[in-house]
Parts: sequence; C-alpha cells; structure tokens
Amino acid sequence: MEQTTKIPAEKYNFATETVITFTDTVICECKFTLEVKGQNLYEFTCTPNQLEELITGFLYTKGMIIHSHEIECINFTNDRTRAEVLISKSSGNRLPQKHEPKEIDMVKVLDLVKTFNIKDELFEQTGALHCCLIAVEGVVKYNVLDMGRHNAIDKAIGLALMDGVDFSQCMLLTSGRLPEEIVDKIVYAGIPILVSRSAPTEQAVLKAKKYGIRLLGFAGLKQINIY
Repeated sequence: MEQTTKIPAEKYNFATETVITFTDTVICECKFTLEVKGQNLYEFTCTPNQLEELITGFLYTKGMIIHSHEIECINFTNDRTRAEVLISKSSGNRLPQKHEPKEIDMVKVLDLVKTFNIKDELFEQTGALHCCLIAVEGVVKYNVLDMGRHNAIDKAIGLALMDGVDFSQCMLLTSGRLPEEIVDKIVYAGIPILVSRSAPTEQAVLKAKKYGIRLLGFAGLKQINIY
C-alpha cells in the first residue's frame, strides 16, 4: 500500500486575496485491529508500512513478549484491516525493571539531534509525520516515520528487537511530546536515555526517575533540558 497519495487542493493567499489550484501530496492512513491470543483487541491508525515491525514493537513495549521469536505468526486479512498474532505459550506478561541512571554523553546526544534535524523527503512532502531515531552506542541505526508518535516509537523498537539490539546501549529520540505512556514504552524496552524535541509531563518525569530513565526535552542544537 502506498504511503502517500495526490489530491487536488486550493491555496489561499491572505496578502493578495488570491486562490491558486495545485496538487498536494498527503499521507495515507491505515486502520486495523490487532487480536492477541484470541482475546485482546487493539485498534491502530498508522502509516501503512512496517506493520509487522509496529506489532512487534507494540507487543514488546506492552510487556507481552521478551524476544521477537516468541511471535509465532502474524496473520493479516486480505484488506489488512485486521491482524491476528499468535505468540508462544512460554511468553507472558513482563514487568518493567528499575535501572541505575546512565551517564549521559552530551556529545552523542548533540550528534543525535543533528541527525534528527536533517530534512526527510517524505516529511517535506506531507508535513504529517512523527519521527523516531534509535542510536546504538551513539550511532544512529534506525530512523522511522509514522503519522503517530506512538507508532513511530513502536516501529523503531520493533525493528531493533528483530535485529537483536541490546537496548541498554541505546538512546531514543522522538519528535513528539512525552506523556507518561511514552515513557512506559521506553521503560519496558529498557532504553536508558529518552530525548525529545518537545516537552514532558510531570507524570512522565516522575516515571522516568522511578525507573532510572534519563529524560531530556526541548532538544535543540544550542541547548536541551535534562529532567
């Protein structure tokens, strides 16, 4: 399924009070229902690519699996509006672990932010995407886009999990704000440093401190907040 489509639109200029017609590039939406273990249902609205990675990352950041190979199969309907995932009987609910706060290498953080500032062609075309980067030992390995910040994070984590990445050596950077539910994903993934171009909430800061996650917000090239 294509990620973008072309639609006719009009552009109004307030200064000249004129209208021009043009063809705009817009992002496509994919909606599907995920059924887990024949009982739990989850609804997704996302960009229609990397759906297997999204499901893998979602299950991992919900604490339902430990390794990607615990997913025995993912069955989509022909129209990809529904997916059923079968996971091994040995998998079970995983509890989040507390960690000692990791030392922050600000040079590597700045390098990550610089990479984040490189313009993406798909974002430039649509302006409707969130971005998530995962750096492993300071080197960016995964760069994922999705219309939802939650989905972008799950897709990136799913990709890294499939590759067998050691999350304790990772930093994650997101374009979205940081509520508690985003920090929950990072806690379950075991990623020690979370960076955002946007702001955290009070509950996000408290959750990060509770589990030893270093939380950085308002990431820019000149300064950054450390919470």
